[in-house]
Amino acid sequence: MQTQNAVELRWVFSVLRRRGGLILGCGILAAVIAFAVDLWLPPEYEASVTLLIKPAESADTSEYNQLIAGERLALTYSEMLTGQTILESAIAALNLAETPESLADRISAEPIAETQLIRLVVNDSSPDGAALLANTIAESLIDYIQSLQSKRYSASLQNLQDKINLSLESINETEAAIRTLNTRLIEDKTKLARLESQLNEYLSELRSIQQDQRELELYVTQLTDDIKIVDPAHVPEKQFLPPFAATATLFMANQNLVETYGRMLTGRTLLEAVIAELGLTETPDDLEKNLLTKTIFNTQLIQLTVFDDDATRALLIADAMTRTFVAQVQTLLAEPYQVSLDDLESQIGTKLDLITAIREEITSLNAASLDGETELDQLEILLSEYRTDYRLLQQDYEQLLLTTAQASDAVVISEPAVPPAIPVERRTIYMLLAGSIGLLLSSGISFLMAGVDDTIRTPEDVDKFIRLNVLGSIERFTKGEDPLVVAAQPRSPVSEDFRILATNLRYTSLDHLLRSILVTSPQPKEGKTTVAANLAAALSQKEYEVVVIDADLRLPRLHDVFGLNQNAGLTGSLLDGKVDGILQSTAIDGLRVLVSGKTPPNPVQVLGSMRMRNLIADLSDKADLIVLDSPPVQLSADASALATAVDGVLLVLQAGRSRTRTVLGTIESLRQVNAQLVGIVLNSVPVRKSRNYYYSSCLEDGYSGSRLWMNRWKKTFARFFVRLLRFVRGNRDA
Repeated sequence: MQTQNAVELRWVFSVLRRRGGLILGCGILAAVIAFAVDLWLPPEYEASVTLLIKPAESADTSEYNQLIAGERLALTYSEMLTGQTILESAIAALNLAETPESLADRISAEPIAETQLIRLVVNDSSPDGAALLANTIAESLIDYIQSLQSKRYSASLQNLQDKINLSLESINETEAAIRTLNTRLIEDKTKLARLESQLNEYLSELRSIQQDQRELELYVTQLTDDIKIVDPAHVPEKQFLPPFAATATLFMANQNLVETYGRMLTGRTLLEAVIAELGLTETPDDLEKNLLTKTIFNTQLIQLTVFDDDATRALLIADAMTRTFVAQVQTLLAEPYQVSLDDLESQIGTKLDLITAIREEITSLNAASLDGETELDQLEILLSEYRTDYRLLQQDYEQLLLTTAQASDAVVISEPAVPPAIPVERRTIYMLLAGSIGLLLSSGISFLMAGVDDTIRTPEDVDKFIRLNVLGSIERFTKGEDPLVVAAQPRSPVSEDFRILATNLRYTSLDHLLRSILVTSPQPKEGKTTVAANLAAALSQKEYEVVVIDADLRLPRLHDVFGLNQNAGLTGSLLDGKVDGILQSTAIDGLRVLVSGKTPPNPVQVLGSMRMRNLIADLSDKADLIVLDSPPVQLSADASALATAVDGVLLVLQAGRSRTRTVLGTIESLRQVNAQLVGIVLNSVPVRKSRNYYYSSCLEDGYSGSRLWMNRWKKTFARFFVRLLRFVRGNRDA
């Protein structure tokens, strides 16, 4: 994290160093423009008016809270002073020919700290106009606040009055509902008493009818009990032979009817009923022949004897006849009273239905009375609440009337504005503000341009974006100098840069032996040929045997750098299969050059051939290091073809020209062919961006080049400033 922060800080400082003069110049230029504009503009006069804010008093509010409320109102009213409504009112009052927006730019309103005061400041070209405008704006605010408060309280008063009327209406409705409910409850109680009386009457009548029914049923029961079987049918045990005789004895309570009942025992109706009950095959006449009835003298008994060949059958017939006879007689006896019994039963059912209906009605009335009482309690509670709300609303209404009366003097003018005697001077503030804005804008634009610019300028840019080792940083050449600077100016800073590059390159071969190095670049005109030639010269000065091969078969330049003949070279060596006699010596001991020779029609096939690999291997046996100059990677595939035949690739970038995207694409192309990238050489680094050489040749009269540049820049700007000031003053006087 610290390393990242350090890189960011270095980037910021590098941008400031690179564009510091432009940033400072923009700030000063902005200040000068502000000064000139201030001289050109007419003078301004400033008038102020002070307003006092008095919040509405309340018995429930302390003095501290009233003070806080006053300060808040002061802040609110100060914002309203610059609002469109107030300004339009002032413009209309003074008949000004400007818009509220332009007028707002000439006024300012701020509350005075820890007070209930507002100071309104107005700028105008006329002192009387400034004072008049300030007082008019203040009066417009007072009129607007009074109108606003009046409308505000008017609506509130009307709202409270509506609520009071609504509350009174609710009270009247509730009272009417209570009266209606009380009337209904009284009616229900009266009806309930009447129903209870009627219920008691019906219950009494029901008990009387039920008593008559019981007495009649008892009489009928007693009447039907006058005849009964006293001796069931039986066959004498001594009788063993048919016909068997089954005898049954009946008792008659009424002795006068014994003879009559005796004849009824053999009646046809009885016989048909017995035959049907027992399923006999005999006719009533046949059955009658086997019957014998006899009344016992001086008794109320009748004997019935049935004769049959089957004793069991005789018993069944005798038993059925006596039982059927008793039932018929009882029916005949009870029949005269059955109508009365049915009538009594009907009366009982009717009374029970009436009693049930009355009881249900009584239950319903009791439930309704209970609900009515509950509703009555709720209505009384609601009425109490309505009356309480009514009293509170009346109190609020009276309090609001008092507040409305107090709000008429909420804002007053404490100190009216007077015409100022002298204009306002803000020249220094304008210049400082304009200069600061110029500095900020120019700095922002500079950093924005630096952020979006992916041009590589410093070794830090390489470390940050490319992430490859920078083996050397070569200072920019002076235009027209000898490109072989290591031989032409061995004590110059550029020569020292190449010697440092040679040293760093040898250190990189500690773990990976470098016998052949390919020097290339992403784009043309980035200085790869110059770097290759000077690197070879620097290595030769370290007592190495070095061979430089011009493998750029498209645009060769090594022969121009070393001043050699171009006829015999690399292409001829590849055709002949030998290098003897083709390597050319140079003025530098230990350095020989193999120029490109004639340009072939297919450079990629030539450079990627096996003969090229054999040639490099053969030369590696004859020299300590082989340096190859190849075409740019982005223009052709020559460099990629050669990259696989050498021990390492040295990539040359030109500071201020090479772009990150292009370099990354070049590195990706080389890595796709498994090239061994040993590092990067940053070429044409500006003097102020390179290391601080103590033997720089740019010293004059004890000053460095940068200090001389600063002195020249200061003098130029001073002359420009004086001329501009004279021009502005001359125009103003004119």
